[in-house]
Amino acid sequence: MLNNTLSNLTKLLFTSVAGLSLAACSHSPQTAQQPSSDCDTVPYSIAAVQGNAMQSPLLGEKVSVSGVVTASWQENNQLGGFFLQDNEAGIFVNYAPKLEVGARVAVDGMVSEAQQLTQLDNVMKVTVCGTGDIPAAKTLTLPVADVAAFEALEGQRVHIPQELVV
Repeated sequence: MLNNTLSNLTKLLFTSVAGLSLAACSHSPQTAQQPSSDCDTVPYSIAAVQGNAMQSPLLGEKVSVSGVVTASWQENNQLGGFFLQDNEAGIFVNYAPKLEVGARVAVDGMVSEAQQLTQLDNVMKVTVCGTGDIPAAKTLTLPVADVAAFEALEGQRVHIPQELVV
């Protein structure tokens, strides 16, 4: 019962906080390994794909990014993908084959927007390069002065320091 309540609360938080990563509910960091060259030589940073506006400047383009899987929502009744984050930004990757939280990966996919969330879909290639440290969660203090504050944290792990009542 408690797990169902927590699961429903998590889904509600995801839809309520437009585009923030649910990775804060993920496992603890894993030990880092030396990544392969695929993870080191991607042409785009996740931040470049996210951009500074409400929509990606690379919408509709094929990109390659790398980072650490911070949350896996790949089961049949979940979101059908995972969140990928580096030290600057995060992004949702619409990809069903299971990847473990903490995996360091390089992804080739098309940039799209779904429910105001920048994501990679039509994934062409995923290269697992080992494991990596999960980036620290960024602080989100509610209420925000402007909804743009959510966009700045889109796809990233967040920590809400206040007590919340639902």
